[in-house]
Amino acid sequence: MHSEWRQALASVQATSHMLGSGKKGRQGSLAGLDRFLRSAALSECGSAVYKATIEDEDPPKEKHVQTILRLAAQPEGVVEVCSELTKRLRACHSPQMALAAAKTLVVLLRLITGGHSRGAVLEEAFRELAAVCAGPEGRHPLAEFVAACAGYVRALGNWYGAAALRSPTEPARWSSMRPRELGTALPPLQQVTRRALGVARMGCAASEGGFRALRLWVIEDAL
Repeated sequence: MHSEWRQALASVQATSHMLGSGKKGRQGSLAGLDRFLRSAALSECGSAVYKATIEDEDPPKEKHVQTILRLAAQPEGVVEVCSELTKRLRACHSPQMALAAAKTLVVLLRLITGGHSRGAVLEEAFRELAAVCAGPEGRHPLAEFVAACAGYVRALGNWYGAAALRSPTEPARWSSMRPRELGTALPPLQQVTRRALGVARMGCAASEGGFRALRLWVIEDAL
């Protein structure tokens, strides 16, 4: 706790120093202080979700994503992860929240491909996906792309093979399948792949870190 207050004091001192350095510097420093004060009052999980999905131009920071993945691997932690992500998604109904929604979807994709999508734990978060960027208020040029990605994330989470997408043993498993097994397994995979590629085409204009990271993860899943 003492170290946290030392960090807060340092942020205040940095803010004071920046007051004479122009409007942009003051806004950036004050925003950083606001982020610290908000996250300091949260749990480890809440803080990681907040920092990973904050509305800035950068993609979700890997250290925060790794914290979320670590907590999701624990029986008690995954429940809190789901709760925090659900709250974040509920705050992303407006198209104006497209950037925060995009970064939240990246976190969900990481969870799904990390093997945390099965069962009912993430179902509450999945139910919120239909409303992402679907509200009538506000506009954003990439809101339609983010909403389509939300639909893809839901479809991917419901596909039984999603957790093995990045497994090093997955290619060997597919190559060892018999024709009848392939005939059963391929159609769901093809459907998810077509959806991913269609969504990725919608995001060709994505240049900011959060939107670009979401598009790249969708494309990687498809390939």
